[in-house]
Amino acid sequence: SLLDGRERTVTCLFADLRKFSAISEVLGAQGIYDLMQDVMDTLTACVISRNGVIINYAGDGMAAMWNAPIDQMNHAELACSAAIEMQNKLPELNKKWQDRTGMPLRVGIGINTGPALVGNAGSSLRIKYGPMGNAVNLASRVEGTTKFFGIPILVTENTHSLLSSEFQTRRICAVRVVGIQEPATLYQLRSSEASGTWLEGRSTYENALSAFHQEDFDTCTKLIENVMQNPDFSNDRPSNLLSKWSLEAQTDSDKSFDPVRTLDQK
Repeated sequence: SLLDGRERTVTCLFADLRKFSAISEVLGAQGIYDLMQDVMDTLTACVISRNGVIINYAGDGMAAMWNAPIDQMNHAELACSAAIEMQNKLPELNKKWQDRTGMPLRVGIGINTGPALVGNAGSSLRIKYGPMGNAVNLASRVEGTTKFFGIPILVTENTHSLLSSEFQTRRICAVRVVGIQEPATLYQLRSSEASGTWLEGRSTYENALSAFHQEDFDTCTKLIENVMQNPDFSNDRPSNLLSKWSLEAQTDSDKSFDPVRTLDQK
């Protein structure tokens, strides 16, 4: 009966190895096979240790979910803990592989919480237990936005609202992702303990983002300049992007202002 579609609120996690094609070129077929087995073993262990369910493996990525088939009251926190553990395992993987790959291994992770129909997401000939619906699609798109923002872990507001204060986050911005018209507010999830300077920079960045939404572009630009002087944010891509968007809004008075950023790439 688990294969019959049932509507559940689930938290979905998508993880993807960056620069897979370039690494494949360096390692060759056997090398990339061995690497991906090692990477997927590591990511899978992080999911299982947090009582998650693997949905699928797809080449250079994987998907997992929580709160199905059984109830898990803290499903969003379990998914975020798994994501943090994945990032914290990367240094160990890099020790084993970086000499062969010639570049550090990086993983982008996107997480979203929402309603989905959970059951047989495969066919009558080949069964695949998993979720289907907009919440799943959004989680996949959020994983893709980690490349655009240069941030390892991004979660949606749906997931963020279920997290305790133990998780360190930063509100990045509101976006429309490819194929989904409803805007989603994204949050950075840190994989390590936040320093005092990072918390200060986060507060200033979020104030700048609020000023941007209120069309107070002068204040936004000045606050972002302060953020970028913070040593923890010296190469922060969201800050660079927010500064750029603010300057563009000031100089392009012919266009109606929309604080939601539309992303045209997966």
